[in-house]
Amino acid sequence: MTRQFWNRAIALSAMLTLLNLGQASAVEYANINVADGAVQQSDPPTVTIGQGTAGFFIDSGAVVGEYPIRIGASAADDAAGGVLITTVTEYGRTTALANEVLYASTSVVADDDFTSTNTRNTSGGLAIVTDRAGSNVEPGSAFPSGAPFNANVNAGYFPFSEGWQGRSVSGALNGAAITVDALGAGDNLVTINGVEDSRRQGLLFSTTAVNKRNFSVVAPTVNGDGWNVTTRANNQDGGNAQTDPVSFVFLPLGTPNITMGAVFGSYGQNVQPYATLSSGQPFTVSSFQEPLPSDPSVMSTVYRLTIPGESPATGTLLMQSGGNVDGAGGTPADNLPTAEFVGGDWLLRFDDLPTANGNGQVASSNEAQPYFQFAFLPFDAPPTAPGAVPAVNSFKDDVIAFNAEVIEVTGLDNDNTDGTVGNYVNVPQGTAGFTYQGLRTNLGDNSVSIDNALPSTGDGVMLATVSEGLRINSATTGGLDGFGTVGVSTNGGPWEVHNGASDPGGGEFNVNFSAVLFGADTGFHMAAQEPTDAAGNLVISVPGVVDSRTEGVLMASNHGNDYQFVTVEPRSDGTGWILDNFNDSGVAVDGNVNYVYLPYTTENLVAGRVNADGTIVNSTDTGGFTLTAETVADLDGLGGTHLEYLLTIDGRTPDQGMLLLNSDGTGESNDNSLVYQPEGNAFRILGIDFIDTVEESAGGISQPEDTGFSFAFIDFVTAPSLPGGDFLAADFNEDGMVDGADLNAWESAFGPSNAGGDTDDDGDTDGADFLTWQRQLGTTPAAAPVAAAIPEPGSIALAMLAGLALVASRRR
Repeated sequence: MTRQFWNRAIALSAMLTLLNLGQASAVEYANINVADGAVQQSDPPTVTIGQGTAGFFIDSGAVVGEYPIRIGASAADDAAGGVLITTVTEYGRTTALANEVLYASTSVVADDDFTSTNTRNTSGGLAIVTDRAGSNVEPGSAFPSGAPFNANVNAGYFPFSEGWQGRSVSGALNGAAITVDALGAGDNLVTINGVEDSRRQGLLFSTTAVNKRNFSVVAPTVNGDGWNVTTRANNQDGGNAQTDPVSFVFLPLGTPNITMGAVFGSYGQNVQPYATLSSGQPFTVSSFQEPLPSDPSVMSTVYRLTIPGESPATGTLLMQSGGNVDGAGGTPADNLPTAEFVGGDWLLRFDDLPTANGNGQVASSNEAQPYFQFAFLPFDAPPTAPGAVPAVNSFKDDVIAFNAEVIEVTGLDNDNTDGTVGNYVNVPQGTAGFTYQGLRTNLGDNSVSIDNALPSTGDGVMLATVSEGLRINSATTGGLDGFGTVGVSTNGGPWEVHNGASDPGGGEFNVNFSAVLFGADTGFHMAAQEPTDAAGNLVISVPGVVDSRTEGVLMASNHGNDYQFVTVEPRSDGTGWILDNFNDSGVAVDGNVNYVYLPYTTENLVAGRVNADGTIVNSTDTGGFTLTAETVADLDGLGGTHLEYLLTIDGRTPDQGMLLLNSDGTGESNDNSLVYQPEGNAFRILGIDFIDTVEESAGGISQPEDTGFSFAFIDFVTAPSLPGGDFLAADFNEDGMVDGADLNAWESAFGPSNAGGDTDDDGDTDGADFLTWQRQLGTTPAAAPVAAAIPEPGSIALAMLAGLALVASRRR
């Protein structure tokens, strides 16, 4: 390039710098106070910035419920140049023209939009909107439902020029691969470039982009493939989403100078909120109950957010409800959010919308997604560009297992009619490299997050086993005693583990369990929610399995919250397996099942089949475990005995792994379920014979019985994996090394519609795949980083020449 070119470039840069003087280069934000005019309908409010950054301004032209803002020297490019996010920071206002406390929702609007009412009229400008929320109206009220209504707000503007990904009020998208797909009226799926798991890598903040008495809620999708962004009417309860535009911005977790969190409503013995995502300064979130302003006899939940040393004098807080489209399942999607600073803390409230006049919501502990999210932006060090999207462990690539302790307590159940017995869950052990947290407080129902996300069917298939023998709840809580059943289900959401009693009509039951998620990309043959026929029967065949009696074990769980269990029996001719689904009376009934096939060739797996007398049918490696059968007296005290089975895994204890168990469905044990309990370094395995209602009425109880079964030990230290499953993308011959033989394979496969040398899954073999081979040359899956494995320049040059020559010849 010539010196003249560079001189012109420098001059152009200087010109752009001059043009941008006064424009914001960092995120700009402010805490905004809105004082009512003397006569609300005609007098404009007084709008001032209590505290804010240097580039955030309030322009003249405010009217009731709409306040024009300006970022930098000019407002003309604000609507298209970034995203404005707002939060109501006032819990109710009494005006001179209303005889009641009224509440507000917030959105934003462009001056050019036909719904805008401010009088500034700057093309391309932005304004903050606040509207009267709620549907009840006092006779003669000056503020009917949805009318413009003043309220204090916080606001933050994220400029696209600094790399923030999102969509502006004008509809402009900033990001290489942002997509917005309409899923239904008012509900959109938003995906962001570079985000693999929306549940764990950052927060999406959204606002409605029109002055039409709406507000926006956001929740990561169940599978983590994006976010549901929903527009809601501010005066109606339930599933009344609105088809109106939204704008949004993505905040990567760990972005410098932002403290952020995603918070579940409650967990644990004390029913307190839990932050699944957090970065920035340390913070605490707690909750307490307060009487509803509209009805002091009813208590509502208030969340208290404390960021030590921070307040509205030191920064701006943005907050948003989570939830789904219709607000079902305890989510706050149809509730009005406010964040008010009181006494050194932010008090976050979510008012239910039938009235939204102090009609607060008692937060359910049954959420399967974050209840709310927040971001705090400090004045002394404003954030500029977003941080890099953090890497996360992929559930799909792993087998992840854990032990769960279910603690039954009184007065902790929010979802059952008796309201006397509930539970919380501890996870003392699990597969190494992951974190675990119990997030449910509901009798017999349990959700456990893995690395701060609740796994779903998009991540893989979950199976579970009861990991406790006879459970005595009566001694501590007055609850039920007995043996338990276990099922896992999704119901359109994340995986949940359900426990029931083994006696007919016993219902939900608290008992310990162990669960395992088989990642969708691990290569195991698996399925979820497969239906049986009316008789509870399902026949499974696995491709490549010649003899199901000898080549491996098929492990299964009931898919449902219906106190059922599944037996698994290889077919007599070895052509597959017969699965039978039983209810809590030991009667085969129709249902759904999950299953995973584990071949005996699986690495790091101990598995086998056992006869009812304790002899081994076949297994992975008889030298890897020992199994003995013990004769034990029956529980009914009538002098009978049964067999229980002690399984010891070489070099492992029950703290270092878990069992999957299924009855083989044969003989007298064809209606038995399986449970185990840790016993020293061994697992004590019990087959549980179910009783029917007649036996129960005669005083009988479900109890252990000799049972043939299949088992699989899932190691927490080294997870099971299919042999030869870990190959680099350019290891085309799968010999564990990327070398010249793989280059030959690439050359032979070169061309469209030929995946023989395809490294990027685009269906063909081309130059991009050659570059992957070049980068991976000389490496193995466990090798050092790529930079340490790049060949000498001479080798690279020769390889590239060879590849380019081949490309040229192919094209000719």
